[in-house]
Amino acid sequence: MRLRDHKLGFTLVEMLITIAILAILTTLALPSFRDTFRRNAVVNESNRLVISLQTARARAISGAFRAGVCTSSVGGDCAGGTPSRYDKGFAIFVIPQNVLPPVRRIEEYLAEELDGKIHILSSNPAANDVTFDRLGRLTNLGVGVDGVQFAVCYEGNSTDRVPGLNVFVTRSGRITQSGVQAAGICNTGATEF
Repeated sequence: MRLRDHKLGFTLVEMLITIAILAILTTLALPSFRDTFRRNAVVNESNRLVISLQTARARAISGAFRAGVCTSSVGGDCAGGTPSRYDKGFAIFVIPQNVLPPVRRIEEYLAEELDGKIHILSSNPAANDVTFDRLGRLTNLGVGVDGVQFAVCYEGNSTDRVPGLNVFVTRSGRITQSGVQAAGICNTGATEF
């Protein structure tokens, strides 16, 4: 019987080759992971906005009073938000039916997430709220305006790698989502419909 003398372990060259291959693979994969994270963040914020709008509409219908979503950066007041900038935070509010003067009661506050990386701009720069009546229709639209559109984008840009999303609320209260068609549209904001 002959015993073979084996040395266990890796040589320095083998270790350097392995580290080089890992570095190359990491360099190639990192942008893809980053873009996936950013796309998921856009979808998450878009879904948060849609759920808030649907919740406000359902409260208006079920409670026979007006309800809506407003910009809010302070958490307790709709007046604290920047008009058309829902990315700084927004709140769901109700306006009780028999209270005079009408007072907005904040039901839920949704704070800004991701340190302002996601931009949510509404198509109506003057309005800081979307209000539904007891039939679920939008109440605060101008003449000839079919609804309100929100553009949700990562750092204010829509790109091929990280496209933005549109959330559209029709005059009748229907809420839909779709992809932003043109690159860069989130920088300028959406137009009124």
